[in-house]
Amino acid sequence: MARFSGLRRPDASARAACPGLGWGIFYISRYIYIVYPRRPPGARPKSTAMTNPPIKRHEALQPFSREHLLGLSVARDLRQAPEAGREASHEAVDRLLRLWGDELQGHFHDEERLLTPIIDDPALLKRLTNEHTHIAALTTEAREARARNTAPDDALIRALGDALHDHIRWEERVLFPAIEHALTPEAAASLGRETAQFSQTRVGARTAAERRTLDEPCGTRWDLPASSQDRAEP
Repeated sequence: MARFSGLRRPDASARAACPGLGWGIFYISRYIYIVYPRRPPGARPKSTAMTNPPIKRHEALQPFSREHLLGLSVARDLRQAPEAGREASHEAVDRLLRLWGDELQGHFHDEERLLTPIIDDPALLKRLTNEHTHIAALTTEAREARARNTAPDDALIRALGDALHDHIRWEERVLFPAIEHALTPEAAASLGRETAQFSQTRVGARTAAERRTLDEPCGTRWDLPASSQDRAEP
């Protein structure tokens, strides 16, 4: 039987280093469950129904899912930036471009390299590659705008945030469950070895325990918590 292995509040040092950090990820056996952060004090839920239930994820896919948490955070910044002003737009786009160079470009490459041989549905395969291409093209537009020392227009920033958010949600809710269903024990073992390998080179793919060994209090410039929890989308 799966064993519950911990759901704890971040300690005081982690909360000080990463304001707003609430409940995060806990582990049961070989699966990862994504738990959304707490609401701000005094906030009330819109309904009593759970609109974003925890997502069970096979351990071989967990490095991809950990990077997805980071991508959702960047997507949120992009979606909120146009209403927050020009400076916020600059910061959100710059964060996306850092994400692209440090994590996202490699993430896309590894998904296509490792997952496409497992995907047996042509429609899923086509959507995966098409959305990667679309997000890459939007990112190129944003990079060209920043090279001119300007922020992309609000429509492009929103399109980037929406495209990244919707792509990650689709992968977690549709694509990854289909892959888990198709995984044989041999394929799962092979995939696990590959994802463990790239986890050593990309901070976003590392476990919280691995990130605690990093020098900066929140992991890196990605504001990753150094506590035993990982942060999902607010």
